[in-house]
Amino acid sequence: MKKTFNYTILAITLSLAFASCTSDDSSSSVPIVVIDPNNPNNPNNPTNPENPTNPETPTNKLLGKWKKVSISDESGANLQLHDHECATAFDYIQFFGDATFKDISYTDGCIAEIDEQGTYNLNGNILSFLVTDEGNTNTVQVKVISVTNTTLKVLVQEVGIIMNFELI
Repeated sequence: MKKTFNYTILAITLSLAFASCTSDDSSSSVPIVVIDPNNPNNPNNPTNPENPTNPETPTNKLLGKWKKVSISDESGANLQLHDHECATAFDYIQFFGDATFKDISYTDGCIAEIDEQGTYNLNGNILSFLVTDEGNTNTVQVKVISVTNTTLKVLVQEVGIIMNFELI
């Protein structure tokens, strides 16, 4: 049952919809740039000579730890807040610069567990997760609705759920 629950959480988490609170609505969304380390021809890759901007430091707004905050429906109505079992640590998903991620949950004893880990790729506003578990490889795709310096909002289109995260 925990595996089924974890896959449900993964699907929801991987939708990674960045939501903003009312007080954040005035802040502008920023573009997301992900450099695929395996594709030197990626037009956003700073080492690609055809990239006219050729930035010295690529910006990746997904990098970092994102605390799971809430789940809402597509209208934005909150369905439920994320239930953090540990009172002193928050469940989160972390994106690394090498295109890998870890989905971390804390037990009620405040012990960290890796629920899922794998690789991710952002193509436009579609965020894809590739996870291998017990020899089975699964791909989950979500739509990034918005991302700011502090919030992430993703839509899991198959189930019409928006996941809201805050950068920690």
